[in-house]
Amino acid sequence: MLESYAGDYMSKCKELVLSFSMADGVLKLTTEGQPGTRMVPITQTMFRYEGAEAWIEFKKDAAGRITGAVHTHDRNDLECERVPPYEPGPEILQEYQGKYLSRELETFYTLELRDSTLVVLIRNTRPVKLDALEADL
Repeated sequence: MLESYAGDYMSKCKELVLSFSMADGVLKLTTEGQPGTRMVPITQTMFRYEGAEAWIEFKKDAAGRITGAVHTHDRNDLECERVPPYEPGPEILQEYQGKYLSRELETFYTLELRDSTLVVLIRNTRPVKLDALEADL
């Protein structure tokens, strides 16, 4: 049953992506730049983040499919929608390759395709792997 919660959930304002996966029979949360966090069950659909005063409640439709979740932290609720898996091929990713300028930060970013993964290169930093969540609109 825990496997049904695995997947990506994006806040409606698209500021946060929560990724849940199964490891050794345990549901875990990973967010960008953070280590995995074990999820502690409270009910069949509600879980507490281990080591944090926050929790998530998964939402189901009438057929019992997981459609989203509500992340709660510091008495603030953040509605999240389940994002269907999206894995664009190299032919789509190569369209994003190039050099981009942030005038505000006065910094160039280079996007490069490496082994069918898009990475961002910023001067004096390690390459950062980019994950596609959904097609551009």
